[in-house]
Amino acid sequence: MTSQEIIRLIEEDLKNAGSMFVWSGRPLVECLLDPKKQRFLNSHQNNTPEELWLVFEEGPKSGEGYKVVYDEDLKMFGLAVNGISEPVLLGLYGGFVETLNSM
Repeated sequence: MTSQEIIRLIEEDLKNAGSMFVWSGRPLVECLLDPKKQRFLNSHQNNTPEELWLVFEEGPKSGEGYKVVYDEDLKMFGLAVNGISEPVLLGLYGGFVETLNSM
């Protein structure tokens, strides 16, 4: 999977959800990132490390707030947060908008 394919998934999900342009008082586009693979600890599997695509950060500064990730094997978006040593996956929720609504 490529970063462009993930961007298309997000765009399609946003298009189907209607007008969702502001998130936590910021334009949604400011929270979206160029998707990049990053290591996360899976909190549901004894903090086993896994590679996920980081696509969104909630806070205005890099690394702040919730993160949205994409698991290309399970084809699901999920939430993560900063951990002590590495970011931690909290859970997978489905689509991008569904994941945002899980915050």
